[in-house]
Amino acid sequence: MLPVEQRGVLTEVLGDIDPADEGAWAGLLIAPRGGAMQSELETVDGVVWVQRASGNTAVVWAAPGDGEVSHALIRAAAAYVDTERIPLAQMLVGEHDGYSEAVNERCGFPKFAALRYLFAEVSKLPAAPEDGMPPAGEVHERGELQFVPGAGNEPQRLGALLEQTYLGTLDCPALDGVRPMEEVL
Repeated sequence: MLPVEQRGVLTEVLGDIDPADEGAWAGLLIAPRGGAMQSELETVDGVVWVQRASGNTAVVWAAPGDGEVSHALIRAAAAYVDTERIPLAQMLVGEHDGYSEAVNERCGFPKFAALRYLFAEVSKLPAAPEDGMPPAGEVHERGELQFVPGAGNEPQRLGALLEQTYLGTLDCPALDGVRPMEEVL
C-alpha cells in the first residue's frame, strides 16, 4: 500500500487521465498471484505504475515492500524506463515511508537527491503587481538579476538561460546533461 502522503496525489493524477488512453497505462506492471493472470483483483500480488510525464520523464508509483514481488516490480519498472528510453524517472519517497534505499538502488533506482521543500506565507510577502510581472516590455534589474516578462515566448533564449543554471550547480549536479534542453523546456 502506498504511504498516506502519496495516496492523495495519486488519486488526483488518476482523476486527470482518460481511462481510454491506452498509452497512459503502458507502464502499469502487474504481478499476478501464482504467475497466472486472472480477472479478479484478489489474484494480484503487487502493482507498480510508471507514469509518463512531460519532458520525457516519468514518476514511478510503487508501494514499499521488502519481499521478492516488490523487488521484482521495481526491477521491472527500471527495465521499462530503460526500454522506453526515459532519461529521468523518479520515485518520490519520504524518510519514514518504508522504502529501503539499498533495495531501491539494487533494483535500479539509486538515491538521486534529497529534496527539501520551502514555502512562504503569501500573506507575509511584499505587495507585487497584480500579475506578479513587470509591465510588458519593461525590464527590471536588481543587482545582477534581470526580470524579463514573456521569457517563455523566446524558447531558445529561455533554454540558453536555463542551461546556465546547471553550470556549477550544487543543488542537484547529477541533473546536468541528463536531458536535452528541448525536453527540459
